Amino acid sequence: MTVGIVLVSHSRALAEASLALAEVMLSDERPHVAIAAGMPDGRFGTDATAVMSAIEQVNSGDGVAVFADLGSALMSAEAAIDLLGVGDDVRIVAAPFVEGLTAGLIRAAMGANLDEVVEAAESSMDAKLSALGRLPQEQVGERRGGTEVRLVNAIGLHARPAARLAALASKYDAEITVSFSGRAPVNAKSTMSLMALGAKLGDTILVDAEGPQADEALDAVVSFIAQGLGDPPA
Repeated sequence: MTVGIVLVSHSRALAEASLALAEVMLSDERPHVAIAAGMPDGRFGTDATAVMSAIEQVNSGDGVAVFADLGSALMSAEAAIDLLGVGDDVRIVAAPFVEGLTAGLIRAAMGANLDEVVEAAESSMDAKLSALGRLPQEQVGERRGGTEVRLVNAIGLHARPAARLAALASKYDAEITVSFSGRAPVNAKSTMSLMALGAKLGDTILVDAEGPQADEALDAVVSFIAQGLGDPPA
C-alpha cells in the first residue's frame, strides 16, 4: 500500500525545499511524490492541468493526498480533481503546508492508508500548539502503569529518532502512548507529537500500551528507546 503525495504550490522552490525538509524524517521507504508548482516561465502561479498530471503520476490505486499552499493553489487542486473524476480517492488536505506535508509523508512512508495519512497531516499543528501552550493541557490522572525508560541517544525524541519510533509503534495493533514531565500522553505513532514533547538526552519518559498487542508493543518500544532509537548511544 502506497498513498501518493502531490504538492501544489505557487513556487517550485518552496515546494522542493518543503519536500527536502520533510524527507529528512524518512529512512529507506519513500512514497511516490509529484510537484505541481509555479509557471513554466518561472513566475509564481498554479496550473490545474499540471496538478492533474501530478495526481495521475503518483496514483497507484491507494489514493492521493494533495497539499496546497495558498488560495489559488486550492482552486487549482479542486479543479484538477473535478476534471479527473476521481472522487474521494484523491483528497486535498486541510493542513499547513510544511507541517502537514511532513506528517503526511511520514505516515505514507509507513504504509498507512489514505484516511490515516490525512488524519496525521490535519492534526499536525496540534503538536506545535501544545508546545507553545496554546492547547488546553489535559490533566494526567492516575497512572495506568506503563514502563519508564531513559533516552540515551544524543538528540532524544527529535526528527529521525522520533520518526523511527513512530514507525515501530505503527506496526502493532495497540494504542501506544508516551508521556514526559507531567504532560498528557501523546500518540507514539505520531512523529510530530513525539517531537513536541521536547524530551532530550538523559530524560526519562513513560511508555504505555493498550490493545491486542499491548505487551508485545510495549516490550519492543521500550527496548528500542533504551538502545538509542536507532542512533548510537551518546
